[in-house]
Amino acid sequence: MKSPLRGLIAAVATVGIAASAAACGNAGSSAPTALTVGFVVDPSWAQIPVAVAGGDFQKHKIDVKVVDFSSGVEALQAVAAGQVDVTTAADVPVAATLTRSPSLRVVADGSRWNGSRVVGRRSAGITDVRSLAGKSIGTPLGTSADYYAANVLQQNNITAKLVQVAPSAAVTAASKRDVDAVAIFQPYQEQVVAALGSDAVQLAGSNYSQHSLYVATKDAVSRKAATLGVRSGTPARA
Repeated sequence: MKSPLRGLIAAVATVGIAASAAACGNAGSSAPTALTVGFVVDPSWAQIPVAVAGGDFQKHKIDVKVVDFSSGVEALQAVAAGQVDVTTAADVPVAATLTRSPSLRVVADGSRWNGSRVVGRRSAGITDVRSLAGKSIGTPLGTSADYYAANVLQQNNITAKLVQVAPSAAVTAASKRDVDAVAIFQPYQEQVVAALGSDAVQLAGSNYSQHSLYVATKDAVSRKAATLGVRSGTPARA
C-alpha cells in the first residue's frame, strides 16, 4: 500500500511562499486586476470565502471570480488547462499533478488539518481500525482522503478495498451501504458522520496531516505576480 508520492509530498510540504492572493494585491493600481480562483469547497481554504465576504479582494483592487470544485483533483485539472489562474488543492493531488504539469507553480502555503478519519458503519461490523480488514472503503481516489485511507491500511498492515466515491456521493454511499466505510475530507466527513448517526465509527489510524496549498499557472505567475504576491524573479515552485 506504500504510495510513491510520499517523497514528493514531503518536498511540496516544505515549499517557500511569498504571500496569499487575499493578502496582496494592486493597491496602487488604478484598474482592478482580474483573477479567476478555483476553490475546493473545504474549510481548509476558508480564506477565500472570508476574503470575498469581507471585501478584501476589492480593497486590493482585485476583480475575483471564484469557481467551486468538489476536489483538488478536479481543481488542478482546471488550472492545468488554463481555466483558472490559481486554485486551492491539498498536497497529495498537487504532488501528483506537478509530475505531469511542471509549468504549474505552488504560490502560497495554507493550513494544516489533522482531523482526517475513516468513518465506518457499526452495522458493517466495524468497531476499530483492525476491523477494516476485508472491508470496502469509499473515497475519491487520488485525493488526500485516499492517501489517508491508504496510510491507515499500510501502517496497520491491513488489506481492504478502496472504492471510488465522489465527495458529493459520500453520504449516499455510506447511508445506502454501498461501502462499509468512507474516507473523505471536510465538510463531507462531518456530513457522513451526521447521516450515519449512532451507526458511525470514526477511526484514526494514520499520522498524515493534510497540507493545504495554492497552485497557479506559470502564465498567471508571470503576468499577475503582484496580485499573487510573488516576488519578481522568484520561482514559486516545489
